Amino acid sequence: MPTDPIRRTIVTAIRDRLAAITMGTTYFYTPRDVGTQLKGFNEVAGFPAYCVIGGDEQPSELTNAEITERLTVHLVVWVSDDKDRHLMLDRALADVKRALYVDNDLAGLVLSLTPGPTRTDESALFARPIAYGEIDVLVEYDHARRDV
Repeated sequence: MPTDPIRRTIVTAIRDRLAAITMGTTYFYTPRDVGTQLKGFNEVAGFPAYCVIGGDEQPSELTNAEITERLTVHLVVWVSDDKDRHLMLDRALADVKRALYVDNDLAGLVLSLTPGPTRTDESALFARPIAYGEIDVLVEYDHARRDV
């Protein structure tokens, strides 16, 4: 049986990295739901919830034997807080970025992880106590031509 595609391995590694976040001196929250499928706020097991979704991928030839890929991974963050959902969202987004920067090569699996644009619902899409944010992460990695 063939191994999983590299993009699936990367998405799973990012999910595992976010699932390992634990509230304490470095992180504000322990996530209650982390997965590789997009879920709505009414589908998650608890808050904060993180969805890790593989997006567009752009290859470029490095050598005759290797390819460099640039994969965009979309991270969706859901929070719920009756008192200050914006503060909770900002903290949850910070937790995600910290977790990515702590291990920005996923233990050697990729060349780099670079958190890019962050978007929030700006209170327009969801009513209190729900808030929503997204981070696009640029993932760069090399692989042999036969290993996709």
